[in-house]
Amino acid sequence: MNSPTSFPPKEPSSNPRPVAAAILAAGFSRRMGVVNKLIQEVDGEPMLRQVARQLLASRCDRVVVVVGHQADAVRDVLSGLSVDVIPNPDFHEGMAASVRVAAGTARQGEALLICLGDMPYVSVQVIDAIIEAYRAGGHYENVAAFQPYFQGRAGNPVLWVPHAVRSLKALKGDEGARGLLKSLGNAVRQVPVPDDSIFLDIDTPEMLARVRAQQK
Repeated sequence: MNSPTSFPPKEPSSNPRPVAAAILAAGFSRRMGVVNKLIQEVDGEPMLRQVARQLLASRCDRVVVVVGHQADAVRDVLSGLSVDVIPNPDFHEGMAASVRVAAGTARQGEALLICLGDMPYVSVQVIDAIIEAYRAGGHYENVAAFQPYFQGRAGNPVLWVPHAVRSLKALKGDEGARGLLKSLGNAVRQVPVPDDSIFLDIDTPEMLARVRAQQK
């Protein structure tokens, strides 16, 4: 697997279909044990920082990071990056609380790309494919979201069109938007992407060890 490349900050975009990216980085990392997975290094850099840099290099217009558990440590690994860090006071509730906070940051007419902080290998090319699928289409009265697919399987991140973002504000529990996506059926547009990085979340000690072993 390839390490993300360092990119300079982007200039603000005037695209008529703006897209904000929100990284969910507030959770307890329970499956990782006593350490916070988001500040663990892969390819010599904290994985959350890699996620943020990939998004900053993509065609999205701005990046926000939702923090909660160990917020100061999480902020530290984002030092120097052009991201907005937003606190989630209800992070103990689970992922849905972070999705709600992310949805609350979306501006009028802005689509929202919900990203996970433990997926550092989602490439700029994959991110841009999702964004461009949204920007290339027409009116989306009957479309709520754009989700990447590889070899028949759906993954992350997921882009929510502006009129659907408000539905994220009603989520509850620790599942995030997964149940909502399932309920939408044909209102979710499939976006073919070129690799399986959309499935690779580093959320256990075994997965972290496996990834680091492949880097040697």
